[in-house]
Amino acid sequence: MQAREAARFLRAFGDGTRLRILFLLARSALPVHALAQALRCPAKRVSRHLQYLAARRVVEPRTQGRVVVYGLSSPADALHRSVLSVVQQCCALVAEAGGDASRLGTQAQR
Repeated sequence: MQAREAARFLRAFGDGTRLRILFLLARSALPVHALAQALRCPAKRVSRHLQYLAARRVVEPRTQGRVVVYGLSSPADALHRSVLSVVQQCCALVAEAGGDASRLGTQAQR
């Protein structure tokens, strides 16, 4: 991977909302509406972040019936694999991550 490509890929992790999304997606694939509720963000904003992450092959959409569910992409190379591993570990340290995960858990119980 060239330096320019690596920098473009790494920029995907440079936003707090995207980090929170990745933390939740590391646990399981989710639709936009579930992410939006857990993050307490408008679905349109979450969708925009997911499109950004998908364009950089960090997440991938999958259709389940009429719902599009997003999950983490399989790592394409060693850099991708290493960065995802580190990001998943670091996301657990983000202050909002625990609340996001608990709100997501509460939704699943409804």
